[in-house]
Amino acid sequence: MSDLKSYRRWFWQTLLLVILGAVYGVTVHQDAGMTGDSAKFQFVGYVLGTPHPTGYPTYLTINHFFTTLFPFGSVAFRANLLSALFSLVMVQVLFQLLTLLEISPLVAFATCLTFGFTRTLWSQSIVAEVYSLNALFVSTVLYFFLRWEKTGKNVFLLLGCAVYAISFGHHLTMVTLLPAITMLVVVKDRSRFVDMKTVLPVLFFIAIGALQYAYVFWRTADPTTPYLEMRAPDFPSFWYEVTGAKFRSLMFHFTATEVVQDRIPMFLKLLLREYSFLIPVGLLGIFKLEGKIRNAFLLLCLLGSVTFAINYGIQDVDVYFIPAYLIFAIYSATGLEYLVKRVSWWPSALTLLIPVVFLVIGAMGVKDKPWHKEELGEVRSMLNVTDHDALVIPSGYREAQYCWYYLLVERYQEKNIFVTAHDIRPEAVRQYLLERRPYFSRYLQKAVPDGLAVYCMGKREAEDLSNAGLHLRMVGPQLYRVTE
Repeated sequence: MSDLKSYRRWFWQTLLLVILGAVYGVTVHQDAGMTGDSAKFQFVGYVLGTPHPTGYPTYLTINHFFTTLFPFGSVAFRANLLSALFSLVMVQVLFQLLTLLEISPLVAFATCLTFGFTRTLWSQSIVAEVYSLNALFVSTVLYFFLRWEKTGKNVFLLLGCAVYAISFGHHLTMVTLLPAITMLVVVKDRSRFVDMKTVLPVLFFIAIGALQYAYVFWRTADPTTPYLEMRAPDFPSFWYEVTGAKFRSLMFHFTATEVVQDRIPMFLKLLLREYSFLIPVGLLGIFKLEGKIRNAFLLLCLLGSVTFAINYGIQDVDVYFIPAYLIFAIYSATGLEYLVKRVSWWPSALTLLIPVVFLVIGAMGVKDKPWHKEELGEVRSMLNVTDHDALVIPSGYREAQYCWYYLLVERYQEKNIFVTAHDIRPEAVRQYLLERRPYFSRYLQKAVPDGLAVYCMGKREAEDLSNAGLHLRMVGPQLYRVTE
């Protein structure tokens, strides 16, 4: 009988991998581009640079080895594909977690496939981004701690702590799970806090997790680093960057009234967009999940993740809710299991229709996602027109990252082109041209050579430079030559 159960689990897990892998494989972005951050992650790991804070050394290291060793496609395609692979592993871990909670293989399959087709996760699984790896860390941490809660075996507690410590080298929002983990250990076995067989390994894991950030010090110290956005010349600078201090004003940015009236409804609206008709099933699962301790653990994880995200005042906050969507998937599976076993009008075949519906809904969301192909074409045209030695002022953050990708990875026509920051002051350009003052590129860690031809993209940038007393001549679509 146990062999039959194992076969069923293997069958549904394999089918999950095949279907979701095929869908992600067909929809993964083949070229450079999409958002500015995606374009950045398509090259920054490959060239061993540093992105914006908080640095993401775990992701960059994996990204570098994968984009270097995987033999097919462009570097951008490989970085995009890596996100899909993270999500495929994540749903396999989620499947194991659901079977640990005694969810049947069929329901676990339907739930994992449905989650894989949800709009936000799908969109982040087909471009170079950090959120699918973060979801993998969340699912793995939940799995090991829940397995420890169920079995009491210390090895699973240690594995959970190890993965949790390493996850801080990727995304610091993992700290939102700490209250739930602390509660679980206190309630389950508080002696673990003083048992040296547990404490010493955990301290070692913490040290290993922290050591990942040596990557930032290493790349800052290396003068050949081709792209350095986050730098650590000393520890105070490192601490400022790694704690996201420049974004601190956006954290817990809202008043209590704004949270209640605006932010919580925003989250509920996003949750409805992700799960639509499965919302009641997930709510049912909250009440039907067996085990008060594990239920409290999952609810605290959900609360911690949502509390941070709804209080974070950034525009693309929806991706920060992916851990919450993952936990809601667990509750959806619990609710579905209850309906399949106890409600006569809910046949198993109906459960299998759910991911089909979400496939259609999710595909519509992916189809509507802007890929910014026109901007990519403009950047390529601009690089074709510019002189061999030139200083380029991009029209925005996204265009700046497109330029960096083509220059650092594709070695576009081997031109000696330097890209300014997208928010450069017109006065700095004026001083470079008229007064021969050096322009220091903070990304390259060096001054741009004197006497380069200067180009700018975009009408707004051209107007700003014209107002600063410089002359401009149009040399291509949205491209201007800047002169004294």
